[in-house]
Amino acid sequence: MNTSQSPADVCEVHDLQFTVYSYPSHQSSNWRARAQLKTANRNPQTPPPASPVPDLLQQLRAGLTTHSAEETRSLAERLAHVLPRNATLALHGDLGAGKTTFVQGLAHGLGIQSSITSPTFTIFTIHRGPIASLVHLDAYRLENDRQIDSLMLEDFLITPYILAVEWPEKIASWLPETAWHFSLGITSEQNHFVRLDKSAA
Repeated sequence: MNTSQSPADVCEVHDLQFTVYSYPSHQSSNWRARAQLKTANRNPQTPPPASPVPDLLQQLRAGLTTHSAEETRSLAERLAHVLPRNATLALHGDLGAGKTTFVQGLAHGLGIQSSITSPTFTIFTIHRGPIASLVHLDAYRLENDRQIDSLMLEDFLITPYILAVEWPEKIASWLPETAWHFSLGITSEQNHFVRLDKSAA
């Protein structure tokens, strides 16, 4: 007997064996079917709820429009809940496209309460959270990807973390192949849009 079974499981197995072997052999198949049916009725197989992850990623790949900074933060907060840990996000977009606003939403989704501003002059900041750390890198002032080695950034990428990179084209060859690439911009109606161009999932 498997000792890892719970008492309820063992009891059900015993009931099933008793019902089958207490009747003549020519009736055993009928009673076996009835016993299995009773067991199935006691343990209905309920399908698991559909995961929201594929829907969100599919919508992002098609591109989503947000009508306020709060909507952009809310979208990023939802994304934070489904991102794999130790993911790198490359946020492409011009000035004012909403990159820092997007990072603020990521931080909120990770349970981080500290204020999030663009680290233009400090290059990167680290925000510790209860779910994962958020490493926020602004590569705008870097002239090439070799300069990032002098920052010893990899020493601060302690699992679990999310690395969000603004101006990732400045350090393109430094980014991992598994990086998630997002395009952020402003529509002709002055709304913002976010599109997932490449992901590891």
